[in-house]
Amino acid sequence: MALIIYSKSTSFVDHINRVVDGEVVHRSTVFPLNAKTGDVCLVYAPSFVEELPVWLEEARRKNIVIGVAAGIPGVEDLLSYTNLGVQGYFNAYMSAPNYAQMVRMLRNGQSWYPPLLLSQAFELARSALQTPPTNNLLEVLTKRERDVALAVAEGKSNKLVVSTCNMAERTVKAHLTQIFQKLNVKDRVALVIYLGQFDSLKSNKSSTG
Repeated sequence: MALIIYSKSTSFVDHINRVVDGEVVHRSTVFPLNAKTGDVCLVYAPSFVEELPVWLEEARRKNIVIGVAAGIPGVEDLLSYTNLGVQGYFNAYMSAPNYAQMVRMLRNGQSWYPPLLLSQAFELARSALQTPPTNNLLEVLTKRERDVALAVAEGKSNKLVVSTCNMAERTVKAHLTQIFQKLNVKDRVALVIYLGQFDSLKSNKSSTG
């Protein structure tokens, strides 16, 4: 069971060498995905901004255990990465005990996330749930707004939404403003949590308009 580090940052690699015990495999590219089921892969997100979403999808299909390192972890990215199957999300430069705990938990099939971000996510979930789900959720959004909302719910960034929905970034932002108002949620993080209550959304995407 290998521990594989993906990074173009020498400072991150140097930090890993200082704080992680045992053999570590270092790679500076994410493709091809040379990992097998049971391996733990830690990827430094700032090194692979464009490739990461596609790479994470491939890793999920192969049942590879993934942890994503960030310079400044945020709750929005936490939710996006968990939607993409990531089991760990963390500060790239955290201490050796935290790394040891995280790697151990990932190898045991568990997840690891910063406690502060989890608290923020739970608070956002409580806030989102104050707006009760309704059966006519899809009806309050236009088709283009619904496309944007569904893309965001899948964890896509604005740039990926632009590509997926074939629209300008300013249009995506305008649609998000309307979506927030219509669904009574305050931001995209709350939107992800809110839409997560509706398992039927994706199945209805192509049948409503």
